[in-house]
Amino acid sequence: MSQRELTRLEVIQRVKRKTLKQKVRDKAGDDKAQRQAEAAQRKTQAIDILKGIEESASDIQDTQKRVAVLTGALDLLWKYDEAYARTNFIKSAGALSDRFASDTTSRDERSDIRASMGMLLMAFARHDSRAAGVQLSKFQKILEDVLKGNSISPMQAAKRDWAGALLAAQSIESKVLRSQAYIAACATVL
Repeated sequence: MSQRELTRLEVIQRVKRKTLKQKVRDKAGDDKAQRQAEAAQRKTQAIDILKGIEESASDIQDTQKRVAVLTGALDLLWKYDEAYARTNFIKSAGALSDRFASDTTSRDERSDIRASMGMLLMAFARHDSRAAGVQLSKFQKILEDVLKGNSISPMQAAKRDWAGALLAAQSIESKVLRSQAYIAACATVL
């Protein structure tokens, strides 16, 4: 073989090696992109699962267990959907306050609600201590009224907390009951 042919073969081999290396890099890049897409999909699924848990927690009868499930889900969701988590922390605090204030709530239930409210607000305070403090103040006012023997009706509760009444109404699944809750909340300001 002539020198020229040898040089030509060397060039061809170098090109083949470079092409092979590029293919390996491209494959690695494709694998990385695929892994990233799969990770994003798993993250989206996890968020949807946590939102589903939050939405179905109302099926749990035991107050403390329900609030433990809620706080766990909302705590994890905060980083990925802060507005959703914030809204549901506030909605849950409002629902507990309303139940605590109801004249049909027993003494034992109120004790469970107080413990559950503490758990909920501590979890909320890890993310937004100011908003958790506002919810605590509202609950303390209701607690004082109840201890004085002044249970309050849902209408009175709506007068105290217009935004909370609207959030609570949004959480009701039944259209009829949700509409009645909206009417009660609106009646307090009209």
